[in-house]
Amino acid sequence: MILLLLAFGCGSAALSWYQHRSANDASQQTDAILQQHLPTLTQLQQLGQLQQQLTLAVIHASKQTSFTPLRQQLQQQLRHYYQHAGSQRLPARIHEPLRRLLFSQSQLLDLAEQQRRSNNPSIATEISALIASNTAALTQLNARFNLELNEQLGQQRQAMRTNHQRSLWLALLLSGTSLVTAIGLYRGSTEYQQRLRLASFAEQSPLPILRCSSDGVIRYANPATKALINNTDGVHSEAELLPDLSGRIQTLGRLGHTQAQWQQQIGTDHYSVNATLLLGAELVQIHLLNDSGAHQAQQELAHRSNFDALTGLPNRQQLLQECDYWSQQPGCCFSFGTINLQQFERVSNQLSFASADEIMQQFSRRLSLALHQLNLAEAKLYRFEGTHYGVLLVHQCQKESLQLVAQQLLQSCQRPLTTSDQLHTFHLTINQGYAAYPTQAKTVAELLAFADIAAREALHCDQQSLLFEPQMHQRQQQFAQLENELRGAEQRGELTLMYQPQLQLQRQQIYGTEALIRWRHPERGLISPAEFIPVAEQSGLIIPIGDWVLRTACAQARQWHQQGLPVRMSINLSAKQFQQPHFVDKVAAILTQTQVDPSLIELELTESLLMEDIATTNELLRQLKQLGVQLAIDDFGTGYSSLAYLKRFPVDTLKVDRCFVANLPDDAQDSAIVSSVLDLAAHLQLTVVAEGVETDEQRHWLQQHQCHVMQGFWFSRPLAAEACQQLLQQSFQAKTTTKTSETKRPQPASKPLPQA
Repeated sequence: MILLLLAFGCGSAALSWYQHRSANDASQQTDAILQQHLPTLTQLQQLGQLQQQLTLAVIHASKQTSFTPLRQQLQQQLRHYYQHAGSQRLPARIHEPLRRLLFSQSQLLDLAEQQRRSNNPSIATEISALIASNTAALTQLNARFNLELNEQLGQQRQAMRTNHQRSLWLALLLSGTSLVTAIGLYRGSTEYQQRLRLASFAEQSPLPILRCSSDGVIRYANPATKALINNTDGVHSEAELLPDLSGRIQTLGRLGHTQAQWQQQIGTDHYSVNATLLLGAELVQIHLLNDSGAHQAQQELAHRSNFDALTGLPNRQQLLQECDYWSQQPGCCFSFGTINLQQFERVSNQLSFASADEIMQQFSRRLSLALHQLNLAEAKLYRFEGTHYGVLLVHQCQKESLQLVAQQLLQSCQRPLTTSDQLHTFHLTINQGYAAYPTQAKTVAELLAFADIAAREALHCDQQSLLFEPQMHQRQQQFAQLENELRGAEQRGELTLMYQPQLQLQRQQIYGTEALIRWRHPERGLISPAEFIPVAEQSGLIIPIGDWVLRTACAQARQWHQQGLPVRMSINLSAKQFQQPHFVDKVAAILTQTQVDPSLIELELTESLLMEDIATTNELLRQLKQLGVQLAIDDFGTGYSSLAYLKRFPVDTLKVDRCFVANLPDDAQDSAIVSSVLDLAAHLQLTVVAEGVETDEQRHWLQQHQCHVMQGFWFSRPLAAEACQQLLQQSFQAKTTTKTSETKRPQPASKPLPQA
């Protein structure tokens, strides 16, 4: 019996020793697990801090004068972090997502630099999406790390539970005394298991970590959580950190999920909350990640993607969202207007970027104020790309209402815009087009397209605003087709120049010619300039076409001069040509290339073009005169205030518009206007060319009133180069004496071509 008790005692001692050894092994294995994952925890913590630095840098990139040094510094930190992370020998399942995240953060810096330079809303949207993606990737890395750590700790707990069960069966076989001993050991082991569950890396983590039961009751909070509570106003306990925790955890269990993620505002900071179910422990572990920087960046980038950075006005993306909203409201009608600012190229060419932006801001405020003064309930102004604006008018679809808005906005542009230093003043105009939904457009896309069509139609018709009409759509399609066909017409040899001679009235000799462009379409035949020049103006093709005209006309003048026919060549300039940067340099290059005598070239500019910006125009004219060319004011008399500024312009010729010549000599007012122009030109020693002379009565009246030169069908229609050359040769061979009969009409050498 004593031997039996002694055996049982030895068995109990052996069992106790075995249990103690198992506990020591479990503790060492737990420490090994924590030490194994500690480098990863450190890397994730450093990466979170680095991502916040990147986010804040991206937010303020557009406000910094030089973002490049900060960008290079952050890229260096990213490279250093990647090298350091590689030396830690992280697991591949952590290292590979980490590498992709670092590459994405490097892309974020490149996009920030592009956004700072271009202020493109689409780049701002891409940056916002990339920040959100990076934040989600970092959160996923943290969640994956926590899940793997919890799985390993769970496996350790399962091994402990198996050892406990083995010990229990062994104790039952030994004896009742040993049973009591084994039960005590098992109870002590259960307490150790509970302690092991709680004693994880959470105590060392700088991130707030909590554990709660399956019904949402918080069982544990690490030191970082308690520090967060102490530093947050209005929060006094763990339950107040996450007031909706119970409902979310219960939802997690009801759906059968093992993870959940949501956003939570704690005090003034924004946190990402990740909840992970600890398998086998009936607990949920919760991690709090402060992503206030990323959240702020997303909000600011969202604002930038919907609002114009320069003016603060909502942009096209915001307009589309609001149009979609109103289009879904039953019985709602609304209108949209396209507003295009004209002549802003002159502002950009003369001023610095800052001053040009100042003019644009001033113009935007003026439009906003004009719209506000109408006291419309739902009216909003938008700024699109460059000089394009839009206005949304909800419950305003009547023609009278839209005309009132257009007139109000137009009046706001009457006053000049002046820079803050008072050194530059500009008179800018707008053209507008309006369309209504759903009476005209059936979709939002159609609404915007119809308004653009109306605005282009207004520009084409020299009107400042138009309401959309169905026939405009058809004309716009024809316009687009004509534009496509006009592209490449020069390369295909379809463009040609005609030359209309100008007759010197007193000597009855050819004074010069005017180069007039024609388009010989392969299918439609000869197309009038009145039809395709407006297309070229609006599409921007007028610049390459105008360059071709200037180069071809100069080459023709050079050829005639070499053949002993030194006649003046008049060449029309468009507003877009004259206003393009380095235009004078381009003219100088063409003169040099064609080797023409500059004194034979006369450049014609319309009166309205000259009056747009007096100071700039005068300087450009002075530079052109230094090249040796002659300058003429075309369509003289159709503009305003020309007489007051005429003496300031270094011009040589005035061309009286055909509208004043057409009714000579019967119309008393036209006769008085032309007489005044002739007297003015005589005092200023300028040559006068009368355009559109078609009758002998008109020629006779002009000759009697000492008009120098006439141009029109009475003498000759526009001629091809060969026919015009023959007429020039006849004129130069003729005697220079005055003709005895004023009614005898000079005859061209060949039959004139029909007018286009």
